Amino acid sequence: MSMKNLQKSEEKNGGLAMKEVLILGTNSVERRNILSVIREINRQVRVYSAETEEDALLMLMQKEINIVIVDVVSRPDYYGDISGLKFIEQIRKIERYRYTPIIILTNLEDPGKYIINEFHCFGLLEKPIAMDLFKKIVKDALSIPIPKKRGRNIFFKQDGILCALNADKIIYIENRERILLIHTIEETVMIKYETAKRFLKKIRDERFVQCSRQAIINVDYIKEIDFVNRYVTLKEINKMVEIGSGMKNKFRDTLEHCNLGLWL
Repeated sequence: MSMKNLQKSEEKNGGLAMKEVLILGTNSVERRNILSVIREINRQVRVYSAETEEDALLMLMQKEINIVIVDVVSRPDYYGDISGLKFIEQIRKIERYRYTPIIILTNLEDPGKYIINEFHCFGLLEKPIAMDLFKKIVKDALSIPIPKKRGRNIFFKQDGILCALNADKIIYIENRERILLIHTIEETVMIKYETAKRFLKKIRDERFVQCSRQAIINVDYIKEIDFVNRYVTLKEINKMVEIGSGMKNKFRDTLEHCNLGLWL
């Protein structure tokens, strides 16, 4: 597989649904410059690179990409190549990427407004890239909130039976030894041999945030947060969940910087 993760993450975010950027078709120098600019804006953004349209489409299916950066000439060895535009056309046919911000890079002499209008792109930059302008465009694109996943079912096996839970109804989740307890509005479900960390990687939903090694909360059910005494009070069940001493700052940063609430 020729896809390369340009920004390694060690899952230090406690399951935070951070922004993810996909780059297609740029050379190594441009990729380094692009990565440097993105890191300057926000070091927690994950950046991926794909050398072919096939790899890029696979990445779009496997991940939840929030910004796509595409070079019109993604195959420079082919004369007259505009495969980047064909790739963008494919992206817009995928329902969940219909309105995802796309930034186009081009060395065409007269790209015109057709490209932006036809593919509803967020910005178009002629090469060589003016990094100050690129930084502004990327910063604006990163500020767009991630749409919340509403009404999605979570499927799991229980005693050989496939069961479903509505993510909207999950209030919080906790680890107890080798059992994961999922507390919903209606019931508590036990899943054996599952962990909070693995659950977060599977669900990929920004509403679920880890506040301690043992607990994950759904921010939609937060009633009150006491950072001094380190606990969160949850609605519906009026439950107090402890904030881990080692995760307090990370938990607060997650809530403040990831469009999970308005802080006054």
